[in-house]
This record gives sequence, C-alpha cells and structure tokens, in this order.
Amino acid sequence: MDFFPTSFTTIQPGPGTVVLGSYGSNPYNVDMSYIALNSTASIAALGNTQSTATPLTSSYNVVTASASGSGVVLPIPTVSTTVAILNRSAYSINVYPGLGASIETQGANNPILLNTGDSNIIVYTGDYKWYVL
Repeated sequence: MDFFPTSFTTIQPGPGTVVLGSYGSNPYNVDMSYIALNSTASIAALGNTQSTATPLTSSYNVVTASASGSGVVLPIPTVSTTVAILNRSAYSINVYPGLGASIETQGANNPILLNTGDSNIIVYTGDYKWYVL
C-alpha cells in the first residue's frame, strides 16, 4: 500500500506553513510551524575523524569542498531530525553520527561513505540511531 499523498498544495511557505494534501479522497492539513528547515550551500568537509569532522548545522547541506578521507558530522538530534546531504566536492566524504550514535548498521561512532555526486537523507529515530532513506 502506498502511503504517499496523491496531491498537495503549500500555502504561505516558511514557518507557519500549512500543507493541504490528500491521499485518495481523504484530505488532510498539516501545520508545519514546528518544522525549522534551513540550508547551507557551501560546506567544506574537514577533518578525518568524528571529533575533527565539520559539524552540520542545517537541514539541507551541500558539501562543495573536501580532501581525501575528510568528513562531516551529523547534528545533535531530537527524534525525527532529518538531514539532507549532497556531496558536490571532488572526493567521497565520511558522514559521522554524533558521539555514541550509529548510522544504519555501521556501529557506534562509525561513518558512512557519501560518494561524489551522491546525496543522502538521514533521519534520527531515537535511541542513538540514524537511518538513511
């Protein structure tokens, strides 16, 4: 069964946005005022460990510069924190979770690799666990 909306309309983009949507014939409204989305369009991935990697501070992140083996670290999350990362740099980058957390099956504090030209959407579900969509 497909749970994605079949149509939607956004009114007043930004904080306080209301999304009007429908799934089949079932309409719904979503108040998005609690969601704060921001973006950073030019990030340099620095450092080659979890403690020296560049911290991500936005919902949408574009990495434009990196060195071989460098990386970024996900923000301190709350449940449902969602981070999108696009790697437009010349090298693959490591994406680290915050201290004590894990991404998918990588184990605590271990990175995932994001290749040049690729992107990931990563969601925090609680209990120190991030998942890639």
